[in-house]
Amino acid sequence: MKITLVGIGIQKDDLSLKAYQAIKNAKKVFLRTALSVAGKSVLDLGFNVETLDYVYQKSKNFDTLSKNLAKVVLDASKTQDVVYLVDGNVTNDLSCSIILKKKRNGRRNGKMKTSTNTLEMDHVLDTLSTLPHHTQQAPFTWDT
Repeated sequence: MKITLVGIGIQKDDLSLKAYQAIKNAKKVFLRTALSVAGKSVLDLGFNVETLDYVYQKSKNFDTLSKNLAKVVLDASKTQDVVYLVDGNVTNDLSCSIILKKKRNGRRNGKMKTSTNTLEMDHVLDTLSTLPHHTQQAPFTWDT
């Protein structure tokens, strides 16, 4: 099945059109947290989104939090296409790094079926207020 990792930015209007379309067309969407400004703005769109705030409460620290978040997404992707939304950008999110690492390791070990040898890319705007400029980031999408 396919996993799409999407950075939703940090402010209300940071979501790109391609990110919006990924959410709109997805059957299963996970939102890392609904407690941030960007997370709340995604919920305001009215799509069926499952928030993962409960994972924060059952995690001992940030390391186990990231592992637990990645596990939820990876487990769900075994039976359906999944879109995983994170604040900021994908490259700065540890749970996304874990997902990508497991995906790459699965490919090397022949555990995950892929339809292509490269990741399919779409552009998603990732805006970080701490940076002096806006950055464009491609979400990571692949078939498992």
